[in-house]
Amino acid sequence: KALSLKAENYVNLNTQTKQIIHTLLKSDKIHGGILYSSAGLGKSTLVLNVMEELNLAHGEDYILVSGYVTQLSFYQLLVENKDKKLIIFDDCDKLLEKDYFISMLKSALWSGFDKRTIQYHSTSDKLQENSFSEFNAKIIICANKLKKNQHIDAVLSRCFYSELTITHNQKIKIFHSIINNSELE
Repeated sequence: KALSLKAENYVNLNTQTKQIIHTLLKSDKIHGGILYSSAGLGKSTLVLNVMEELNLAHGEDYILVSGYVTQLSFYQLLVENKDKKLIIFDDCDKLLEKDYFISMLKSALWSGFDKRTIQYHSTSDKLQENSFSEFNAKIIICANKLKKNQHIDAVLSRCFYSELTITHNQKIKIFHSIINNSELE
């Protein structure tokens, strides 16, 4: 399920990303994806462009979560949006590093049974939802890094993951195209 997207140009990268997301949304077996690369490469822009091209509405079909999330807020976000087509986490790199996030991701992405469930056990009175919930959404995480370790391997085995790569010269060409407001090649 590991993919490496190396495009000759931005248009090819966009096309490849669109195909991957479309496959993810249609698949009964794959429930998530991780796109990672250095900062500023355009992961989030690519994903959001694909959402627009697929006529998916923000808030209705998918949500975008960006920045810092706590354990409890992560669980609540999953529960509150469990029936969306897609939950996109952008710049939430800690989701791929901390064991408590990884445990919830493993449950949310698991395809061992017909129904996926997520759980959160806490003595906190801040837990507003039942600590057990069926989960139907797909998840995409856009991250600046992916530290491979024994804990993340289980998540990676349950989703596609891809490192977006582009050469320095390709990046300069893309920036010139954007500045000149011409079609990207």
